[in-house]
Amino acid sequence: MSDQSWLSALRALPHGLGRTRLTPALLPPLYLAVAVLTALLGLVVIVAAVAHAWWLGVLALLVVPVLVVCVVASARVIAELTLAIFNLSEQVTAAMPRLEKTVDHIAAEMPRLRLFRPRGNGQER
Repeated sequence: MSDQSWLSALRALPHGLGRTRLTPALLPPLYLAVAVLTALLGLVVIVAAVAHAWWLGVLALLVVPVLVVCVVASARVIAELTLAIFNLSEQVTAAMPRLEKTVDHIAAEMPRLRLFRPRGNGQER
């Protein structure tokens, strides 16, 4: 994917927020933005904790990196699942005309089922 295509999609994001669908071209910059913002937030939390108390800074140094990695990993999983759904929908859409022909062919070969036949003499059993 060229840099221009996802840059133009990224520039159009604020203008089309809520009006356009998410496209596969937007996933890499969106994932990158989530990763960078999460890392920056983690650094801010660590600095704030160190400024407040040294023991809180040590605790933040132990906990915050784990949380940052978990959030970035979750964002990656969500991005990969979204890409897989996009790819799957494209494959299903491409297979629909062939599926329609197959179903029509099978329907033409099947005998008609007469489940609701009118009773000949009108008597109930």
